[in-house]
Formats: sequence, structure tokens, C-alpha cells
Amino acid sequence: ILKQCGYQVDAANGFTPAIESLAGDVRPDVIITDSVMAEGGAADILQWLNRRHIEIPIIVTSAFATDEQHRYSTKHGFAGFLPKPFNADRLSAMVAAVREPAPQN
Repeated sequence: ILKQCGYQVDAANGFTPAIESLAGDVRPDVIITDSVMAEGGAADILQWLNRRHIEIPIIVTSAFATDEQHRYSTKHGFAGFLPKPFNADRLSAMVAAVREPAPQN
């Protein structure tokens, strides 16, 4: 979906490959990840980034979306929460919003 919107996309097939990529030179503008994966989830990726003082916005997705999960995501520093299923318009709009620089006061 994002490639069709003109974004460059690098994919990692799970938690460990994602962390291995981030441990190298990969610094994406945005991370989109499922809330739960076999070896770790969005919260684990956020903790890993925070321990290394790396700031990359994370959009969390979930097929089991609840209001509580949405509040947790917002409260704990995730850039966005996107319940599944989602369409191309919703995904690209959220990525665009997360990538926009914060307004300067």
C-alpha cells in the first residue's frame, strides 16, 4: 500500500529482524508494527528505541483493537494507533500525519 503511495518501504518479518535492522544503520522515518508478535511487540520495540535514545515514531496496528489498547498506545508514546482492517487511505493519511514536522511556536 505505501509503495503505491510513493513511500520507500523496508519490511522486517518479525520482531528480531526488525531489531537487527534498527541495530544497524536503518533509520526509518516511521515504524509500523503489530501490537503483538511472536517474539515481541510494539511496546518492546519502543523500549528498545528508548534505551538507545533513538526517536522514530511508531504506528501500532492490531486486529484486536479496543478503546483500552488505543488509550495505552497514546499514553505510552506511540505516534498512532490503526485498527485492522484498514484501507490505503487511512494508512497513508496516518503516515503523512506522523511524518509532518511539529509546528514551531
